[in-house]
Amino acid sequence: MQSDDEPKYIPDQNRTGLQRDAPGLLVKVLAAIVGCAVLVAAFFVSLFLLVILLAVGLLFGAYIWWKTRELRRLIRERAGSSTPEGEVIENVEFKETTSARRE
Repeated sequence: MQSDDEPKYIPDQNRTGLQRDAPGLLVKVLAAIVGCAVLVAAFFVSLFLLVILLAVGLLFGAYIWWKTRELRRLIRERAGSSTPEGEVIENVEFKETTSARRE
């Protein structure tokens, strides 16, 4: 049995035994402003990281392009020198094909 001296348990009370009040308008407005500020900050951080990643990717691509320039030049030279214009390839027979179906 409980005596009248002991406080009764009320579910809306916190640990200090005081009843909680609903947050006021100022607290709600401040919470909304802080929430919006956090969202804007997160957006700018992600935008900053995206720009950094794009810059790193562009620098890597430019590095690869620069390092392979000699190889690309050699490939172009070899492709151009294998069959110069006007050269005849002997013992080659070309057959003309038609789009009609053979029976």
